[in-house]
Amino acid sequence: MLNEFFKDQLWLGVAQAAVTVVLLLIVLVAVYRSLWLALVPLATIGASLVIARGVLAWLYGVGWEISPLVELFLVALLFGTGTDFCLFLSWRFGEHFNPRNPAGVMRMTLARSFVPLVTSAGTIMIGLLLMGTTQFRLFSTTGPSVALGLAVSLLATLTLTPALLVLLASV
Repeated sequence: MLNEFFKDQLWLGVAQAAVTVVLLLIVLVAVYRSLWLALVPLATIGASLVIARGVLAWLYGVGWEISPLVELFLVALLFGTGTDFCLFLSWRFGEHFNPRNPAGVMRMTLARSFVPLVTSAGTIMIGLLLMGTTQFRLFSTTGPSVALGLAVSLLATLTLTPALLVLLASV
C-alpha cells in the first residue's frame, strides 16, 4: 500500500517536471530566440535536479528526514532560481561578448557575477535552512533538503552553464 503511494508520487513528480520543462522551454526560446541557448538553462537545471535528488536519496539512506513536499519544492525552486541564475549569467556574457575570446569574456563574467549569484542563492538558502528550526515537521524536513538542492543548482550555474555557453560561442 505504502509502496504504491510512493510510486504514484514519483510519477506525479515526473509529470510535473515534464510540464514545467515544456513551458519553460517555450519561454526560453522566446527570450533567447535560439533553441540551443534555451537548452543551456534546461541542461543546467536538469543536471542540478538529478544530482540533488541523488544526494538527497543517499542522505535519506543514512537517516536524513525528508518531507513528501521536497520533490515539489525542488522542482519549483530549482526551475525558478536556476532559470534566473542562468539568464543573469548568459546576459552578462552576451553584454561583453567577443567572438575571438569567449573564454576570457566568461572569466570576466564569472568574476563580476559571482557575488550577486552567491548572495541571491545564499539569502534563499538561509531562509530554507531556518525552516529546519521549526517545530512543524513538514517544514523542518523540507527546508534543509531544498536548500541543499539550491546549493547544487548554484554550483551547476557557476560551472556547467559557463562551459556550455563558451562551447556554444565557439561553434
